[in-house]
Amino acid sequence: MKKHPFFLLVISAALSSLLAACGVSQEAVDTLERDKKKMQDSLTAAVRALEAQNEALRRDSTALQARLSEAELREKKLQEEAQRKFGGS
Repeated sequence: MKKHPFFLLVISAALSSLLAACGVSQEAVDTLERDKKKMQDSLTAAVRALEAQNEALRRDSTALQARLSEAELREKKLQEEAQRKFGGS
């Protein structure tokens, strides 16, 4: 996940100043900041979980593809053997 801390810091400071200018108390601003941090942490955890799940699915897909390739090779060998033994198509 790419982060831009300076940009977020500037936006956060501007938002705090704007809220203070509108008469919003510092306590309310602090509450909003805490809630924002909790949401960011929650989203970060969700993204990490999805990335882990994606990696697991990628590994499963690779393993299944290998099994399919092996099965196709076995099938081809069996068909060739059957053709040699029985001379049919």
